[in-house]
Amino acid sequence: MDFAGPRLLVATVEDILVYKAVAWRERDRSDIERLLLAHKGEVNVDRVRSIVAQFAKALDEPERLAEFDALVGRLAR
Repeated sequence: MDFAGPRLLVATVEDILVYKAVAWRERDRSDIERLLLAHKGEVNVDRVRSIVAQFAKALDEPERLAEFDALVGRLAR
């Protein structure tokens, strides 16, 4: 982002979604829903899903990806 001169690096919506999917508390799942709704059509969900899949594998929690997919699927309807 450019703030009248200095450029600052900021997390993208996709980055925040990944962080929230890794933490996966109730609040994080709620935040994911709100972020996806607020940025509908702007989020690269495939990229987020790919990274979440990597974390799910590293954490040995394959159900995390299934739960993420279910959350995204509910919002797509």
